[in-house]
Amino acid sequence: MAILHQPVDERKILPAQARSNEPYPAGDTDDRNAIIQVVTFHRRDYNLALVSFGPQSSSFIRTLDRLPCEINCETIRYLDAASVIAFRQANRHARQVVSTLPEYQAATQHAMDAILALYKIGIAAHFTPADIQTVLSIEKCPLCGEFGGFIFLPTLQRCCFPCLQLSPELRVYRARKCKNVGGPVPVARSIPGTFGMAETECKQRLWLTPTKPMAKSNPKPIYRYMVATALPYVDLGAGGTQVQHGVCCTGCQISVEKNLAMHGDVPSYDISDLRDRVYSSDGYLRHFQWCQEAQTLWASSSGGTVPVKIPFGALKGGSFRSSKDG
Repeated sequence: MAILHQPVDERKILPAQARSNEPYPAGDTDDRNAIIQVVTFHRRDYNLALVSFGPQSSSFIRTLDRLPCEINCETIRYLDAASVIAFRQANRHARQVVSTLPEYQAATQHAMDAILALYKIGIAAHFTPADIQTVLSIEKCPLCGEFGGFIFLPTLQRCCFPCLQLSPELRVYRARKCKNVGGPVPVARSIPGTFGMAETECKQRLWLTPTKPMAKSNPKPIYRYMVATALPYVDLGAGGTQVQHGVCCTGCQISVEKNLAMHGDVPSYDISDLRDRVYSSDGYLRHFQWCQEAQTLWASSSGGTVPVKIPFGALKGGSFRSSKDG
């Protein structure tokens, strides 16, 4: 059951030093879009901390000729993602049939990393393309109500980054003996890579599960990153044309850097949590109404017509040093 959450009061959570005296007046749609373009950035380091891949082609997914296409399509809808991939590889007709499914189109267009991740950690057989399409259309993290730009793969649950890091409901255990883990939740096998905000290199493939095994096992924070990936929100009601990956506030990044420059390791106020928040477009505009540095940056752009100086952290998309996608 979905949990109802009240919208955050941005005026109350912004420190007085970073808060404007009056709310910024709501503008028209063009202003709103321009504000998002000028004074936000995407936290690329969050994506890289999880299971992620470089630019991918769907060509890795390569008879029922006697049956009408409608029956083929209806049959395929009951297949899990791994079976759909295998079926699509059969021949050109199979590829054509699968490619006509709206849920397959949505999944491959917007959730390619999620499909690849499910496939490579060995749990694609537990979910259908329709399951992936459904989670694409969920905007908020059900655990806290904030924008959820990520997906916890073992249960195909939308989540935000803080909940992925800290929520007890998203704990992950190592299953040294896979047979000791029962129930409907799949057991994933991690892939080698660099995970977590500390960029921990993990070369060994581990059996991981959100269900505590019968054998003694303790959850480790790094395991969470190994079974999650980024996932945009897609407004399917708008024909899939509105896609949001989540944005962070460049104004808050400026506040953090100014504070560190002036006060070193003992800043006069802490705004790093707000700098790290990921917003939907509407959520960010509510924040922008009260964020002094974001408003100042927007004003200096003359309505988005003049280039502005962006802090290095925002230009880089966070603090990750390594790259998985070149």
